[in-house]
Amino acid sequence: MKKKLLITSILSVIMCMSLIVGATFALFTSEDNVNVAVHSATVEVKAKVKDGSITTKSFDKIITENVSEGLFENGGTAKFDNTAKTLTLDCLTPGDEVLFVIDVENNSNVIVKYRVEMFISGELAPALVCGANINGSDYVVKNMATDWFEVQANTDINDIVVSVAFPDVADNNEYQGKSANVEFAVVAVQGNGSDKYSVSVDNANDLEKAFAMGGSIVLTDDVILNKPLTIPAETNATLDLNGNDLVLGGVNTFATTNASASVSIINNGKLEIVGKGDIENTTSAYIIENNGNLIVNVDGVFSGFGAIRSNSGSVIIEKGVFNCSSRWQDGNYQHTLKAKNTKVVINGGIFDATVNGQTNAVINVSTSSDVTINAGAFKNVDQLGQFDPYLFTYEGNGKLTINDGTFFGGWRFNGETTTTDIFGGDFTVSYDGQSFNQQSTHTLKVYGGNYTPSTLTNVNSLANKIDDFIADGYEKEDNGDGSFSVDYKNVDASDFNSAIKNGQPFTFELGEDATISSAIRNDATIDLGGKTLEATATIELKNNSDLAIFGGDYVVNNTYGHVDVRPSTTEGSTVLFENVNFAYYKLGSTYGPSTNRLGSVVEVCAIETDAKTVIVFKNCIFDNAMVVFEGLSGKTGEFEATFEDCTFNALTSSAPICVQNYVKGTLNVKGCTFNITATSSSASAISVSSSSSTEITVNAENNTINAVAATPYTFDATKGETEVHNVKVNGKPKNIKFISYLGTVSTINEVNTTKTGIAVIE
Repeated sequence: MKKKLLITSILSVIMCMSLIVGATFALFTSEDNVNVAVHSATVEVKAKVKDGSITTKSFDKIITENVSEGLFENGGTAKFDNTAKTLTLDCLTPGDEVLFVIDVENNSNVIVKYRVEMFISGELAPALVCGANINGSDYVVKNMATDWFEVQANTDINDIVVSVAFPDVADNNEYQGKSANVEFAVVAVQGNGSDKYSVSVDNANDLEKAFAMGGSIVLTDDVILNKPLTIPAETNATLDLNGNDLVLGGVNTFATTNASASVSIINNGKLEIVGKGDIENTTSAYIIENNGNLIVNVDGVFSGFGAIRSNSGSVIIEKGVFNCSSRWQDGNYQHTLKAKNTKVVINGGIFDATVNGQTNAVINVSTSSDVTINAGAFKNVDQLGQFDPYLFTYEGNGKLTINDGTFFGGWRFNGETTTTDIFGGDFTVSYDGQSFNQQSTHTLKVYGGNYTPSTLTNVNSLANKIDDFIADGYEKEDNGDGSFSVDYKNVDASDFNSAIKNGQPFTFELGEDATISSAIRNDATIDLGGKTLEATATIELKNNSDLAIFGGDYVVNNTYGHVDVRPSTTEGSTVLFENVNFAYYKLGSTYGPSTNRLGSVVEVCAIETDAKTVIVFKNCIFDNAMVVFEGLSGKTGEFEATFEDCTFNALTSSAPICVQNYVKGTLNVKGCTFNITATSSSASAISVSSSSSTEITVNAENNTINAVAATPYTFDATKGETEVHNVKVNGKPKNIKFISYLGTVSTINEVNTTKTGIAVIE
């Protein structure tokens, strides 16, 4: 741990380097030496309590003023030991307060940044209130680390005025006969090094201080704690285990009858735990109690009666092994993770609640929590055959979403007004008696996954139970080995349109060509399966629904047959088109392949200011088709659009990607090919409005535009076609642009565009 009140780093190194310059002949030689002297900079800051600066008060009455050792009205003392650099307050009574001044000397010969750290320890510490004026800013906290302040070389640092008070409040009797130490540290680093500053810790006392200060903390040895440690609110700390272990409750001084008192680390701020090492709790409670934001990315094992209990805030788990022992604490089972009023995202890790005896749930989804599992392994097995081995339990209106993972053990989905959605994963059920039990207020929907009973005797029971929860539009498929999978089913045209009209979330694969004319009112995934989906009316995407369409043809055969994305709140929609072939086939005098006007197949039209759409086109083909972005009724919508490896075949006087008025955001175009048959000099691949209401950034990279002029065409009036002639402006050919843009608000970033035939229309 760093030394209090003095951080000194002085290094002076002289290096000599000889440079020999000579000829290649034996005669007429010459030699010269160049000496290079290198001196490192000096970062040196010294701090001390200014002599005669201690003032004591009792109930705001000055008792001693500007002295070296202060007295309080009831005989208490305030003494500063300049050797130990510790202020000791003895025999304080409610109403006492001490003030003193810290003098900071800056001997650095380069720009430095410094911060002040204050830490109060001892049994009296919870009753004390500290304040400090540092560089003109007032701080009123118990433990703190200030922001970093920059100061020039050899420039004085302002005095720090500090106060420590024992307020006269209720319940002060519990602090009789107690004492406290107040420690300050002035830490200095080179001017560009504050973001790299870290604290090395090898003992429990220094870890307690480091948690109070926040910042980067690196363990340099195993640490054993004998009391809970706290990360204060608004404090950010990163703990790097660095190949060391953290043992909690090692000397058995934690309370064992109260779960909260036995918790080892209490996070009220932001805590990130990284590195390699194990964390063990030998008490009877959870290792971490989270009331803030917690991130765990550890190459090691959390072992104890429970790993994490989160009462609020958020938890993100990237990696780690989380074990849960058999222990009934205060009438409640322990869990590897208990979430209450918390958003939890699990992206990896191993979670194991298998025990000898009582069986706890792996994860408890409690009141108003939202738990999402994207990956990881989850296990709970009753080794004695006496208990129901739950993977998940509920205690309130929580939500659990399983996107993927490996699960082994019994299943019990129950609780009060809770929901569980399973979209994928590999499940092995070892106990089937309560496998898919639910209470009437709980909603379980199965949208995917692979399910394997551990014995063949309970195949039918498991299959029958899961049948009750398979979502509409999905089906169970026997894998032929005693296991089965759940996936979306092939549907015919009538089932497809029925699902859309009912407004339910759906994922389907088309078993045949189908038409669509109804609004999509909920999240939808449409696997075209190589079939054709024909739109005969505008398809509105409502309610901020998300949409994915892939693997087939999307055909518009009417004036208004496009997908109309209309987000109505800032939440917006996420839309994906992948491997879709768009075509516009409306014939007539206004639209169609016989005219120079493209038909829109997708329009992003915000109907509320700041409504956001994220839309991606991957490996799509657009024949006589365009995508339009605009805001309706003057509402400026926001979008993030990406076209990747797409091909546009267009006969046009405009552009297949068209950004109109009242939009802001980003347009990314990468690896796309534009085959433009131009009918006027206003034709381009991408068109961006010049209006001040349009403010976007276009990032175009590695694209190709092949532009040619339209040739005379023999039209067939019976097909509603109109004649297209060669185009010249004022009798002269005009250039065709890749990006057509005349405004000053938007930004165009264009690199590596291959252009052929783009210069002239003949």
